[in-house]
Amino acid sequence: MELQNQAMTTLKDEVFLLCKQLDERYIINVYNRDNMQEVKEVIPLPGTDAQFMAGCNVSDCLYICVTQGDSIYPSVLRISRDEDHTFKISSWKTDDRVIWVMTVSANGSLVILSSSGLRSSAAVYNADGTLQREIDLARISICSRIQE
Repeated sequence: MELQNQAMTTLKDEVFLLCKQLDERYIINVYNRDNMQEVKEVIPLPGTDAQFMAGCNVSDCLYICVTQGDSIYPSVLRISRDEDHTFKISSWKTDDRVIWVMTVSANGSLVILSSSGLRSSAAVYNADGTLQREIDLARISICSRIQE
């Protein structure tokens, strides 16, 4: 089966590759860093349009930005392992803004750059989803003119 790679992140000794299948379904292939030839596990993401993901070594989880069903608003899912080491997907945050960038800081905070209309912001969240701080970003337009 052919896959289109969308994003990649790491957690400890594992590599997570977000893939879009030919049937338009998304999965995450999990590899051991020492053996990238063989898929160790597959995490299905049914009913989603996955955009990007980030790994957090502090809380040992993945965050993945998706839209689900007919919704135009993105959700952030949190993927972690339960006590049996089985992957558990939970809804972490739903937003009414377009998410442009998502990354995890060294201390485990999730940073999301998003926009809604003319408003852009960078928000920093704790692992439990509570907002630490939000910074409104000025919208900057840069126009260049080529002179001959």
